[in-house]
Amino acid sequence: LITTQLPKQEETVSGKDVTFRVVVRGSPRPDAEWFFNDTPIAPENVSFDEEKSEYQLLLKDPTVTTSEGTYRVVFKNELGETESAPCVLTILEPVKLTKVAPTTDLIDLKVGEPFEFSVDA
Repeated sequence: LITTQLPKQEETVSGKDVTFRVVVRGSPRPDAEWFFNDTPIAPENVSFDEEKSEYQLLLKDPTVTTSEGTYRVVFKNELGETESAPCVLTILEPVKLTKVAPTTDLIDLKVGEPFEFSVDA
């Protein structure tokens, strides 16, 4: 019985660790297999918190190319299996300002005063 599901979607900034958590009750305790875009994930990224009955997947230093996609977990024991709802992880790239124009001076603005800037991505 899955008592705490994965979120339907999650967002993070590139390079910021993400931990997915799912709480499951079952006897005997089920084994968990995590998937990323339907490919099994290496077990060294997976842990189990005995006290909370919580299965965890840690994504270290995620990037768009290596980590953005759909995650799910399948639980199995001798009595059967169940699967979590999928979670779509979106990785956002941080915006970097490389040029300030027309001035590098500080600009004082009054509340409500319009101000425009553009970002080339």
